[in-house]
Amino acid sequence: MAEETRTATIQVRQVKSGPQAFIEIPTKKGGAQEQVLTEGKLSKRLAEAFLQSIKVLEGIAVEFEVQNGLLQRVWEAGKAWDRETGPVASSPKSSSHPQSGGHGGSGGQKKSGGSPHYGQQSYQPPPSLHTGPNHFFENPYNFIPAPPRERGHTILGDSEPCGHHRYHPGLWSGRIGVTLTTCTPLLIPDLGTQEEHKIFGLRVDEQGVPYLPLTSFKGVLRSAYEAVTGSRMGIFAEHAEPLALRHPAQSGAAVIPVRVADDGEHLELLNGTTPIGPNGTPAAGQPQCAAWVPCYSTTNLLKKGANQVRHGRRIWARIQQWEHYRKRRRNNQDEWSGDFHFWRALEIAPDSPQAPADSPNVAPEILRDLPPLHNFHRRTFSTPLTLQTRWVRGWIVKNGKNITGKHDERLFFDSTNGASPQTIALDTKDKSVWGTLLASYREANDREIRQGRDCPTALPQGQNYEFSRHIRDARPKARDNRLEPGTLCYAALVGVGGSYRVSALYPVMISRDLYSTAPQDLLAENTAPPCRLTELSPADRVFGWVNQDGHGSYKGQLRVSTITCLDGKAAIEPLGGQDGQPLAILGQPKPAQARFYAARTPAGEPLTRDPQHKRDEKKEGYAPGTGLRGRKVYPHQRQAESADYWNIATEGADPLPAPFNNRTVYREWQANGNEAADQHRSITAWVKPGTRFRLDLDVVNLSDQELGALLWLLSLKDGYFRLGGGKPLGFGSARVEIAGLDLATGKALSAEYRAFGQTESATGPRIRTLEEAATVIDAYQKALPGVLGEPGKQFANLSVIKAFLNATKGGALPVHYPRTDQQSRPSGESYKWFVQNEKSDSKRHERFSLPALQDTNRGLPELKET
Repeated sequence: MAEETRTATIQVRQVKSGPQAFIEIPTKKGGAQEQVLTEGKLSKRLAEAFLQSIKVLEGIAVEFEVQNGLLQRVWEAGKAWDRETGPVASSPKSSSHPQSGGHGGSGGQKKSGGSPHYGQQSYQPPPSLHTGPNHFFENPYNFIPAPPRERGHTILGDSEPCGHHRYHPGLWSGRIGVTLTTCTPLLIPDLGTQEEHKIFGLRVDEQGVPYLPLTSFKGVLRSAYEAVTGSRMGIFAEHAEPLALRHPAQSGAAVIPVRVADDGEHLELLNGTTPIGPNGTPAAGQPQCAAWVPCYSTTNLLKKGANQVRHGRRIWARIQQWEHYRKRRRNNQDEWSGDFHFWRALEIAPDSPQAPADSPNVAPEILRDLPPLHNFHRRTFSTPLTLQTRWVRGWIVKNGKNITGKHDERLFFDSTNGASPQTIALDTKDKSVWGTLLASYREANDREIRQGRDCPTALPQGQNYEFSRHIRDARPKARDNRLEPGTLCYAALVGVGGSYRVSALYPVMISRDLYSTAPQDLLAENTAPPCRLTELSPADRVFGWVNQDGHGSYKGQLRVSTITCLDGKAAIEPLGGQDGQPLAILGQPKPAQARFYAARTPAGEPLTRDPQHKRDEKKEGYAPGTGLRGRKVYPHQRQAESADYWNIATEGADPLPAPFNNRTVYREWQANGNEAADQHRSITAWVKPGTRFRLDLDVVNLSDQELGALLWLLSLKDGYFRLGGGKPLGFGSARVEIAGLDLATGKALSAEYRAFGQTESATGPRIRTLEEAATVIDAYQKALPGVLGEPGKQFANLSVIKAFLNATKGGALPVHYPRTDQQSRPSGESYKWFVQNEKSDSKRHERFSLPALQDTNRGLPELKET
């Protein structure tokens, strides 16, 4: 019989095989016995957290049962046991763990590249203990895989187009009538106002009827056609340089302050009093390399009267060693512990060949001028270790008050006071990467700089905040950001045979860093845009081609006729009067967010999480041997099919009266509180749901497979295409139907011309109904697996087709940009979710990637802010 229920707190420790979770169980003799926790003995929620990261279990209060002295089952205190005995069925990870509880055992886990393999199953992220109350949502955008293709495929491979000069006997030409019916409001914006807050009207023709440009529909159809035929990318520009990511805070402890020597070809190592280890990082247990110079607290050593010490100026400074303390939570109590040592300047003097006259120990009244340093959220403070001081000669690094709570600038110096600093050589690559990195800083902040802002949007203006020096001085083009002599920066070094070489250069201690490979270099050559006529893929031949890298173009075999709105002016719904209706903030593409844009393999599989926290998986995105997620799409949003979703008489803060699949849903398209700030856009009208448009597609000389792919796309019964503006917010879902077919082969057309219009005597293959089109659609479906390198695989089982159909149908979850539990409605601050997702400590390690679009479950968890 099981004993009565008892309570305990989960503890986590590190053993050779990895982190180990355990609880202490009272013994009959009044002592305590440690019992290691395994996944099979935990409740469902705890087991899922265990598989995600053992460390997140630390400190959780639990209840447990034992039988014959052995632990039987454990669940969260105050809750009930919620699973059958055995492993969590939905987990992608094997339940066979070593008894230690670490993740290092064999466990029967199928591995690829050292990471769990999610690509061959439906992946639903486990609900983290840091998941918010609404649990899961679906991201507004996703990717259709673009795997390497067989460019030599005889049917859907690359070849020169057949041309327009004649009707080829075995190829199809004619007309396809198409009706397009909107399911959600359609935005066709005009040019808009030029003010800070832009207001867009609806584009109409001279009769005041909604005008849908031909290029809008043709572009949407081409994107879909590219995906479902495994064609080359039509456009892939501005991705030739490596993208940048932000380093974690702890990375600053591994870099060395440096100065570009006057010859511009070497770096002077200014590592202060701290030796550099053989691996190129500062020796452990030593003070930080650069000294702190009070500048933004009650003391400002760099400003004496009217004099201001400028960035890059050489000075003398009297420094003293201090200790930095940090508040930590242990055993449900706050305690302070030493964090690191650093040098702090007490006074400065102008540069001269000799140090200022020796002074006795700093007098107590000077220490009173430099009180213990507290940061703005009172989680850290610093105090002097000793009264001993010394004079050092170095260079001032002044980046400005670029973050809240900043109180010091830095002094770069070395133990020789600049007499003979150690130097290492620079090479051309170091200078090139420096320019690319600074250009990425400029790109990330370009909008605010162009608006004349003096600090990032995340910081309050009017409080003396400013952009860092390297951002203010950066140029948009990498070639314009030169690594000049005298530049003060930080270097990541690598030990090589008793010396060092530069691994990377950074403008600040905690910097952005560049991925090792540019996105363009990860795009398979047979998927990249073509450079010559002989390389045209099906989409290029059918829809046309323009060479991105020089001369060359082709008209294409398809033309869209005039698009007519069948409902006239009645299709227009005015909104908000002259000022319009404010929309929620639209996110900018952020391909540097590798967990969403980068792939683990060239086939487009998502990056996976490392449960042992041994690798920075995000940094390993955009690396040699990896790939890209594919073609970006905006899946249909089923929540937007509700008429109440588009009720303009409500405010964005109000949820829909009826839930969507038992989830609270907000009108994601509407600005919260109808706010109309500079980042918002307003619209004065939209095209109503249910509006019909009519157009014709004229095609010439299409093969069976090329035509079959086009007709398959246009005959989807339960899917939606996305067009127009505001697609991430749910706008622009439209159903496409074939309204008429009149297609014939070149042989049939030749016979018709010979009959002088007597069509009843003409012979040859024709297609006038979808039933007659079945043959060419079947030919396309049989050919596609071959061009994708999966011959013999069923058409419906191809990941490309699964992803495309999922995009046209939408999912069962609410759709919105990522947000935390503190953002229950649209706020335009999705970056907070990404901050929480990257946090890694003893209690959380999320690292969620964008799930594969071809999977049934594509949910991302709402994360709690901590």
